Amino acid sequence: MLIACRAPSGPRLLPNVERLLDSFFADDRPMSAFAAAPTLFPAVNVLEDAENFFIEAELPGYRRKEIEISALGDELTIRGRPAQTQAQGAFLRRERMAPEFERTIRLPLPFDADNIRAELSAGVLTVTLPKTPAAKPRRIEVRSA
Repeated sequence: MLIACRAPSGPRLLPNVERLLDSFFADDRPMSAFAAAPTLFPAVNVLEDAENFFIEAELPGYRRKEIEISALGDELTIRGRPAQTQAQGAFLRRERMAPEFERTIRLPLPFDADNIRAELSAGVLTVTLPKTPAAKPRRIEVRSA
């Protein structure tokens, strides 16, 4: 059986879509339409080499003093608490924001919490976590019997 549907014509559809989008973004609360959807912020990459783990987190708009990093066990926690700024006028639309957040990343092996380094450059936080000696690969010599 074949069922055919006729879509509304172009001139009628476009104003409806525009009206829907305008109502979706109309209110001045930041990303209010997405507030109920859980998201992972900030976006991170976790990498490793033989000596270190590396965590790269996208933090556009955050200053160094607004970021806190802590380590406990095999977990690293990154917190952001941006300073409140006053707007120059009333918002007509507000889509840019720097929310307060907390993100914990569990690593697969132990790291040396006393020697963690962190750098913030161009909106990207890079955290370097040296592996403990027990987490580094070791060469085992094979002896003859």
